[in-house]
Amino acid sequence: WKKGCSSAWDQLRIPLLAAGKGSKVVVTTRDSNVATIMRADHTQSLGRLSEAHCWSLFEKLAFENGASGRYPHLESIGRKIVAKCQ
Repeated sequence: WKKGCSSAWDQLRIPLLAAGKGSKVVVTTRDSNVATIMRADHTQSLGRLSEAHCWSLFEKLAFENGASGRYPHLESIGRKIVAKCQ
């Protein structure tokens, strides 16, 4: 987040306003300023996930059928991403 970037956020936020009735947009961030800029209706402050939980979530989203076993070369890269992102 930098001052003067609100127009960039508006470029992201404004098209989302045209979403269908009942649609929801979930934004995750570590910076509370992002929630303010996105004009969030509700915010929830969460603590950090354990590395095991982070990996579980990443694996479910990044790998076919939520399992990395068939892709050991990609699993090592994924684990590095998880460690870096915390």
